[in-house]
Amino acid sequence: MASSMRSLFSDHGRYVESFRRFLNHSTEHQCMLEFMDKKLPGIIARYQNCC
Repeated sequence: MASSMRSLFSDHGRYVESFRRFLNHSTEHQCMLEFMDKKLPGIIARYQNCC
């Protein structure tokens, strides 16, 4: 495992691709994107209207 991690760190393109795959399969990341796209704009708009 340590050898494969070293390989990822030394090959930037492979590291980026692995990270993108992780993000595509990460439910936490998907939930954050959904929150930012659907809920956050309304929260910001309400805050701007009250102050």
